[in-house]
Amino acid sequence: MLVAGVDAGASHTRALVYDTGSGGVWTGAAGPGNPVNVGAAAA
Repeated sequence: MLVAGVDAGASHTRALVYDTGSGGVWTGAAGPGNPVNVGAAAA
């Protein structure tokens, strides 16, 4: 199941999606420090 959320940090706010099936976290944009799939370790 996909769960939407928001990651709000000191210098950024971005939408993210957490996939409870695979344990991965997908952020709303790709780039340095903002990977598309952070992965289970960071979830």
